[in-house]
Amino acid sequence: MSPEVSSSILWLACAIAAAVIYRYKWRGAPLQYSWWYMLIIGVFLGPLALLLVVILPTEIKKCPHCKKRVSAYDKVCPHCREETVCPHCGQWLRRG
Repeated sequence: MSPEVSSSILWLACAIAAAVIYRYKWRGAPLQYSWWYMLIIGVFLGPLALLLVVILPTEIKKCPHCKKRVSAYDKVCPHCREETVCPHCGQWLRRG
């Protein structure tokens, strides 16, 4: 295999990995298909996009009901199916 082909495969693999990690870290983000944008950016930036996704912080909070880790964008906990955000004001619920 020529060096050009192997570097292209590595570049594409980094783009796909960046999109997958982005989708896992920001599931439930307001823009539903935002990982597609990361895939497109990853095609242009390659390994740099992968590094960028790994370094970016995630907003993870604990569910006020079951205390498991959930994305700050989740309105309903994927574990216990309880609401994590107040339906009236949109604030994150506190158990109390």
